[in-house]
Amino acid sequence: MTRRSLACAALALTLSACTTTAASDTAMKSAPVAKAPPAASQTSASSFAATEARLRDAIAARDFRLFTVVDHGAGARSVGQDIGESKLFIFGNPKGGTPLMQADPLMGLELPLKVLIYTDAAGQTQIAAANTHAAANRRGVTRQHERLKKIDGALAAIVAEAGG
Repeated sequence: MTRRSLACAALALTLSACTTTAASDTAMKSAPVAKAPPAASQTSASSFAATEARLRDAIAARDFRLFTVVDHGAGARSVGQDIGESKLFIFGNPKGGTPLMQADPLMGLELPLKVLIYTDAAGQTQIAAANTHAAANRRGVTRQHERLKKIDGALAAIVAEAGG
């Protein structure tokens, strides 16, 4: 088989795996999904913009580098949908994350650190941080308790500062 034939066959298999019926769509939407608790979350006492500014300040005040901000709200609006304001802040420090990825390279799927700010259905600004300790536990990372405790403590402090 030629490379082109193999590529076409792979594409066909991928596309066929992506098709679903209405019944399977309904089943997938109604299936219970276990939620991992965030490391920290709270309702902000301020507007989305003020919370975002405080979050940026809280990240900058620590030994973290802000890598990027993903504007989920803008993404949704770009396809004619609305999820309200929602931004994911991705930041970190290689001194903290590298040992976790040395313990299990798949921790690279969990890192860098993430904090999400969003408006809920009631219009209030919420802040949540990904639970790094829970992610490490899922991946079987051991002997990193103190490091993970420090990371999750920093995330909790950042969320508290951003929330006012």
